[in-house]
Amino acid sequence: MATGTAENAIDGSLPVEELLQHMTYEQAVQVVIPGKGKYGGKTMGQVAKESPQSLEWFARSYSGNNNAVPAAAKFLLNKALPMAG
Repeated sequence: MATGTAENAIDGSLPVEELLQHMTYEQAVQVVIPGKGKYGGKTMGQVAKESPQSLEWFARSYSGNNNAVPAAAKFLLNKALPMAG
């Protein structure tokens, strides 16, 4: 399951740790959350702006079949922590 534009496609079937090794910030914010829930259809970038605390849930508890979602959440959390000081 690819996510993002063709040149930035992320294979959501790869393991989370492998995705983290190759993911860029631009790819992470473009990952779309599947489904019809509260955040379904939104990008991880939108979630980070609207509800940053939800990134923690996606990083630790997301149980869907698109590993790009928890990988993007972890990437964004790891990027934000050093910035928080």
